[in-house]
Parts: sequence; C-alpha cells; structure tokens
Amino acid sequence: MTSLPATINVVVMRDVAQAELDRIVSVAPGRIKITAIWRGYREELQKHFAEPRIAMFERIPNPVPAITRGQVDEAIAEAHVMYGGAVHPPAMYDEMPNLRWVHFTFAGLSSIRRSNFWGALIDVTYSRGHSGALPIAEIALTGGLMIAKDFPTAVRQTDAGAFNPADFAALLISGKTMGIIGLGGIGMNLARLASGVGMRVIGSRHSVTTHQPGEGPVSELFPPADLHAMLGESDFVAICAPLSPDTEGLFDAAAFEAMKPDTIFMNTSRGEIVDEPSLIAALKDGRLRGAYLDVYAGDEEGRERPVELTSLPNVVMTPHSSPRSDVSHMFALDLFCENLDRFLKGEPLVNVVDWDRGY
Repeated sequence: MTSLPATINVVVMRDVAQAELDRIVSVAPGRIKITAIWRGYREELQKHFAEPRIAMFERIPNPVPAITRGQVDEAIAEAHVMYGGAVHPPAMYDEMPNLRWVHFTFAGLSSIRRSNFWGALIDVTYSRGHSGALPIAEIALTGGLMIAKDFPTAVRQTDAGAFNPADFAALLISGKTMGIIGLGGIGMNLARLASGVGMRVIGSRHSVTTHQPGEGPVSELFPPADLHAMLGESDFVAICAPLSPDTEGLFDAAAFEAMKPDTIFMNTSRGEIVDEPSLIAALKDGRLRGAYLDVYAGDEEGRERPVELTSLPNVVMTPHSSPRSDVSHMFALDLFCENLDRFLKGEPLVNVVDWDRGY
C-alpha cells in the first residue's frame, strides 16, 4: 500500500447521529476529516431506490443535518475511506478516485452484488458477526418455536374470538434436532440457544470437508457436500449462511425432498438462497410443517412479498427486521473503528471480502 496522506477523508454513506461521527474521529483526533453525506445525497438515492427503501434506514434520533450537493460531491471525490450501508448508487465507486477502503455495516453482501463495489480493487470489509447476530438468532429460534407450538392457529383463533383446543397440534421441543446451515456469529448463537432448550444441534460449515464431531453446542459438523444428509436428520432447519455463488438457490426441490416430513424451516439470511416455488410446494404438500421467514427473494430490491407465501396458514413472516431489539447488538461501528485504527497503522483489516469465495 502506498503511504497514507496526513489527513484521512472519511465519507459516511448512511444516516447517522453526531455521536457516531465523534466516535470515528476519536480513533485518530486531528487526523480524520469526516463528512456525513446521506441527507444531502437523498435526491441521487431517489433515482435508484424506492422511497420506502430509503426511509427504512432513517429511523435514528437527531440525525446529522443535510449538506449541499456540492459539498457531497466534493466529499465523495476526496474520500479515502467510506463507511456505508445497504443503500448507495450502483456506480458510486466510479466517483471515488481516491478511495482506499470501504466498510459496509451489514452482515451479508447481497446489497453490493449489483453495484460496482463488488469486485473492487481496494479493501472491502463488512460486518459479518458484528451486525445483530444475537437478536437474529433469537428471532430465528422464536419463529421456529412459534410453528412448533402452533401459534399460527392461536393467532387465527384469537382474531376470530373462537377457541378450540382440538385444533392445536404442538410439538415437544426438547430432544428435537436443529440443523443450522452456516455457523458464523448468527449460527453459533442459534446453536447455543437451541441447545439451551434441550435440542440436539448439528450444522454445516463452508470450511468443513468431512463429516466430523462438532464442538461446543454443535454435536456434529457436515461439509456442504453432505447437506442433504444433514437435512434428513433435522427437525428444524435454519439458514444462517451468507448469500454467495455457492448458496444462491441452494434450497431447491431436491433439498426440500431430503427433509423429514413435518420439518420446520427458518430463513433469516437472504431470500435468494431459497427457490421460492420449491418452498411453496413443500409447505403445501406437508413436507414442511411450516416456515418462519424474515426474508424473501427480491426484498432488498423492493419486490412485494409473494402472496403465495403470505396466504399460507403455516407461514410466519417478519419484514427483514430480525436484527432489531431494545438493546442494540449492531456492532458495525465498533468493527469499523477497530479497522480504521488498523488501516492507519498499516495492519491487516478484519472481515475483508474474499471475492472468489463470495463473502
């Protein structure tokens, strides 16, 4: 890497409060010039994203006020570092000739797959393992247990004001097997929680090449090649893996056919990992007892939730809100500040994207 300039220009491409900017500057006081551009860049964002998509990232108190578009363009052109979120123009990288490194605050990379940050010849880092891992794990387990304990029936009876205990078909959770695809921050938190309610936990990890004993709350590890064998042992199946060339469309008709009848399916990762027609067929024919879904294919591009899913009585969906809780576990800023310190010292960064692997 060539030597860094005395002043590092950091551009923040997300809606933030002043406290976040102060935290970034505190990494190297006097050396960092920081500019928050979101509010002054909103007109440009509206050319590429629907208003609801933009507005969903503006739910913070006391955001930094807007600057002029001229100031925005100057900050983009001079930026050495960008701290960005899921919403940015797809060709933004072309406008940043001095950029050395960009960090994204989300745990997956699907938001940049259609932008020219994908494959960029600079360091690109992201917040895998630092972005809501525990709340996501909690809601994945909660969603699965809702299906197991037949809460959809309870909700329908509550709405109707008419109750019939004979309509309920609940499962005992203890002793069931939780199969987790992806044992990163979310997957390992889910493994711990599932083990805590008496479940046997098995999992699949990209780096594993043979079926082998697990560690901690995970009793067995399966390589990706043995996915279908793992699915055949699972009563609950949870997708916690990132979207990548290896996982896109991974859950197809053959994957659902490999599952036990009455399996409960949870996806809090990305909808594109699942072939939706195959999922719908499995929900209708009883291969799946039900599904909890925080995501669906195209949700990040603003596609409407498919009525084929929302109309099914054995589906519970949330609006890609699984990281939210009353206690923030969004540690992306912590990771960015750690990496900023490393960047200034010329040390290797944490969570650099491997473009060949796809995450």
